[in-house]
Amino acid sequence: MRKYITVCVAFFALVLASCSSGIKMTSSWKDNSTTANAPHIKKILVIGLFGEKSRQLRERMEDQMADNLNKLGYNAVEAYREYGPKAFVNISEDHAMKVVDSSYAGNYDGVIIVSIIDKQSSKSYVPGYSSPYPYYGYGWGYSPFYRPFGMYEPGYYKTNNHYQFETNFYDISDKKLLYSGQSDVFNPSSPGTLAIDYSRIVLKDMRKKSIIS
Repeated sequence: MRKYITVCVAFFALVLASCSSGIKMTSSWKDNSTTANAPHIKKILVIGLFGEKSRQLRERMEDQMADNLNKLGYNAVEAYREYGPKAFVNISEDHAMKVVDSSYAGNYDGVIIVSIIDKQSSKSYVPGYSSPYPYYGYGWGYSPFYRPFGMYEPGYYKTNNHYQFETNFYDISDKKLLYSGQSDVFNPSSPGTLAIDYSRIVLKDMRKKSIIS
């Protein structure tokens, strides 16, 4: 029984690992001429440049980034809440900055733009799993059952999604880029989880580089 439990725990740990998402910061840059923590920047507009089909991801990303910035003492607002879900859709980053500069520059000190700069998909085979040990478990209604012939999980093909995200932070008054960070995102589990993890990692790097306080 103890041997079976050990095998079963290892199996389910493998399944959970195969379903998890990964985010890795690959590179980042900052403008070294900028005063530490850019103290003149108080109000920040957060823009997620994603297509119409990725509206949920955009909203979650803007929400999470703005929420974390607000916790740090900034006045951060989400573009989709301020200007509607149709604003800043299917346009380039240069175009987005021109829109901000021409229409909203007086309302904000800085702009953070998050975008996907590359996407790749591939398929991989996940081998099946079998155990010769009896299987103990619980069925519907939480009734215990015993399967004397062990357990078997067939192999299958899975689609792996690899994205490259970029976050840029602009000073509106000086019209210059203060920070740029790139990250690899592998098999995100959900828009909400991705937004939470991604914003945490990026803002941590920005604070480490003394771009924000």
